[in-house]
Amino acid sequence: MIRLNLTALLYSNKNIDLAYRAKKICRNVAINLINSLDFVDLTIKIVELKPQIVFFDLSTIKIEKEIMKLFVSNGQYYIPNIILIYNKPEDLASYEEFDFTAIKVEELEKLLLKEEKNFKLNAVLFEHERKDMSDIINKINKDLFTMTFSPKHTGYSYIVEAIKIIIKKQGIVGSLNNEVYPLIAAKYGTTTSNVERNIRNAIVCAYNNCDNLNYEININNLFCSFKFRPTNKEFICMYLEHMTEEFNAKEKIIY
Repeated sequence: MIRLNLTALLYSNKNIDLAYRAKKICRNVAINLINSLDFVDLTIKIVELKPQIVFFDLSTIKIEKEIMKLFVSNGQYYIPNIILIYNKPEDLASYEEFDFTAIKVEELEKLLLKEEKNFKLNAVLFEHERKDMSDIINKINKDLFTMTFSPKHTGYSYIVEAIKIIIKKQGIVGSLNNEVYPLIAAKYGTTTSNVERNIRNAIVCAYNNCDNLNYEININNLFCSFKFRPTNKEFICMYLEHMTEEFNAKEKIIY
C-alpha cells in the first residue's frame, strides 16, 4: 500500500457524500484529510496547517479568480497542490487560466496513486521556498527600519508584500497597478487605490523622516539615491536592485 503521509484540506459546503468518500480514500493512502466548511476557516487552516494538498468541491463552492491567484502565489496562502473536484464541465469554466488538476470524485483514488511523487516533490520544494522567503522577509524588515519606515503605517505591510510578489515573479513586473496591487488588495480585503495610497504615504513619511533628521549618506538608506521623493515604483524597483546587488556580492564571497 502506498503511504503519502501528507496533510490535505477539503473545501466543501456540506457535501456529506463527498466528505465521506474522500476521507475514506485519503485514509487508505495515509493522507490526513481535514474538512473546511467556509472560506475564513479555509484560510486559517492553510496558514496554520500548511497543507500539501487542497481539494475544492466545485459543486458546492466557488472561488473568485483573484483569490485563486493568492493560492498559486508563493505567499502564506500558497497551496502546493490544488485539485478541483467537479460534477459538470461548466464548473471548471472560471478556472481555465489556471493549470489545476480537475477530476470527478470517482477518479480521486487513481489520481492519488498516480501523482504520489509529484505531490511529495511539490511539498518539499515549497518548504524550501518558505524558508528562503522567511530569510528574505527578515532582511526587508531590517532594511526598511534602517530607512525609518514605521510598521504602524498600513503601507509598510503593503510594501513588504509588494516586494515579495515581485521577487516571486522573478523581478519582472510591468505595472504595479495591474500586477501587484490587486493581489495585495485581495489578501487584505481592500481596494487597489487604497494599496497605492498607503504605500505612497509610508514612503512620504519615511522620506520626510530622513530629511528632517539630516541623515548622513548611508548605502543602506536608499533615499540618499534620490534627489526628490521617489514614486512607489521607483522606490520598490530601486530596493529590489539594491537587494539583488547585495545577494550577488555575498555569492561572490562564498564562491
